Amino acid sequence: MTSEASEFLRVWALGRESKMPLTRDEAHMLAGDWEADASDNGISPDDLDAAAGGDLPAYLLRIFGEAGPDHEFPPVSA
Repeated sequence: MTSEASEFLRVWALGRESKMPLTRDEAHMLAGDWEADASDNGISPDDLDAAAGGDLPAYLLRIFGEAGPDHEFPPVSA
């Protein structure tokens, strides 16, 4: 099942619209969203963590980068 989890991570990472670095809080929120969607697709949290090489928020910070404390969010389009 780890190969399915790896493919899930690859597709979701490539499909993420914003490629901007994440704060740690954003990484944890995004990880929660990804974990819920992976679960909906039959991928267990353990398989997702294994495919991520450990902690999913840490994986997200590795691939997208970590925003510094002065990180400014992009403006919201109306």
